[in-house]
Amino acid sequence: MFGKEYSLAGFPSLNSIFNDNQIKRLSFTWILATIATSFVVALVVLNGSVTMFFLLIYTFYLLFSLTVGILIKKDIPTRASFLKLNFLYLLMMILLIIDSLY
Repeated sequence: MFGKEYSLAGFPSLNSIFNDNQIKRLSFTWILATIATSFVVALVVLNGSVTMFFLLIYTFYLLFSLTVGILIKKDIPTRASFLKLNFLYLLMMILLIIDSLY
């Protein structure tokens, strides 16, 4: 995203090691690992069916929306993906707290 600017400023960046396609594949692998972790949390850690339901619904939505963005549009929507993944982390924390209270 800003690899050229970092290189011009003298800072190391991934663009000096990987090309854009490799960075996109690495990012998508990281996204899939995060989604797999949320499946484990939903199916193993959470005890309540309501909290499990909310986490699974959002996880499937995230998986579908990011996969469609990558496979059909051939690009990772950076800002939207960042916000969706951070919301997944926030939702997991909130649901873990709610699940431990009930």
